[in-house]
Amino acid sequence: MVNPEKEWNGCLFVFLIFTMIGWIIYLIWYGAHEGFCPICKSRNWGEPQPTQPQVIQQVIQPPRPQATIYCSLCGYLNDKKNKYCGNCGSLIK
Repeated sequence: MVNPEKEWNGCLFVFLIFTMIGWIIYLIWYGAHEGFCPICKSRNWGEPQPTQPQVIQQVIQPPRPQATIYCSLCGYLNDKKNKYCGNCGSLIK
């Protein structure tokens, strides 16, 4: 004769195994679609967490004059309104 307690324990064990497998599949699916863990709502999976705050440095260059022309003799960048080069003094053509 079958002991009902052993049969109940076996059914409970199988139920728990299938429940855990279902949760694992759900977590993988959710992570692939949403990009973060549904339990802890953490960052995207697979990306390393920064150890220090990242500082973005941007080089700010002064604006160049809109109308410019290069000197044909020395290559200096002049305003287009100038007749003579600001570097060598030659006539700008």
